[in-house]
Amino acid sequence: MIMAKRISLVVFLGLPGAGKSTLCKELFQSVENKANSNTINLIHVCFDELIPLSLQEKFVLMKQSKLEDENEGESWKSTRHDVYNKVDRLVECLRNNTTDLDILELFGIVEKQDANVDYVILLDDNFYYRSMRYEYFQLARKHNIGFCQCYLQCTTEIAIHQNLSRDIQVPTAAIETMAKNLQPPQPQELMWEFNTVVISSKSPDTTDAIWDIIEKSLELPVQPLVNRDLEIAEARLRCSLSVAHQADLILRSLVGTLIKEAKANKDFPTTKLPEFSRKVNSGRQSIIVAIREGSLGFPSHLAEEVCEEKKQELCEFLRSEMEKKLRDQSPNCCE
Repeated sequence: MIMAKRISLVVFLGLPGAGKSTLCKELFQSVENKANSNTINLIHVCFDELIPLSLQEKFVLMKQSKLEDENEGESWKSTRHDVYNKVDRLVECLRNNTTDLDILELFGIVEKQDANVDYVILLDDNFYYRSMRYEYFQLARKHNIGFCQCYLQCTTEIAIHQNLSRDIQVPTAAIETMAKNLQPPQPQELMWEFNTVVISSKSPDTTDAIWDIIEKSLELPVQPLVNRDLEIAEARLRCSLSVAHQADLILRSLVGTLIKEAKANKDFPTTKLPEFSRKVNSGRQSIIVAIREGSLGFPSHLAEEVCEEKKQELCEFLRSEMEKKLRDQSPNCCE
């Protein structure tokens, strides 16, 4: 019967070629030098081994080409959900001292009668969308276990160069697309991402920094929510932040468009242009604040993330919101 004292999920995120798998190997080597090495059991969950690389490439390139195939998209989601379920079953075994031979064998775990073993599960994937990482935070919350993140930060150029030395390479176009869509951790804005370490090629004592946040996560497991409303509010904030940057770029462009339209309107008094410009910019700022606070009601299909095929719809939604702001400030300004 497996017994575990503490468990932590460690999310590794970054572009293909950033060095995530290499860093996982270094952690396995460094654990031998730790004073409590005999009470730590590292488990490497490599998504490249569980999800065919060809399917990953097809999905990313499909997104890039904007030719999303419904069947391919569902296949992708189904495969990732299957990995999630396997990790869930693994934690269930370790947390509740149950035996699931298929799962234990899959992750190479040997049964042992030791109640003092800490299990550290290394989740080795790109995790470039925040939603991909958040579901594992929710898993940690569900089981009341530790959670932390390690973001391997590197330029697209370095990732592409290092990818070329891999046995199995990811297409350069896929890396470039992923780099554009990557949503870095925001520990200052999102409480669930607070236990994050950023690793770059210049980071000293890399494994020491990771062991520090792992220990912190083991000591402070994620607490279950007593109030469901808090989770809903957190999800709204997360969704809003994921589109805030793109919305800001669209709104800045929209400000210029609205001012140009006003100038081109022969019935619009030239003397009112300065006041109109001020109101448009004020509207832009208030919308951005509402997005970041999570109080702006995005359509549900836009709230999670904005891919290219949804960008036009977001533009139309933001223009509508801007026109509402202008009407509130001056009923006749948009007529």
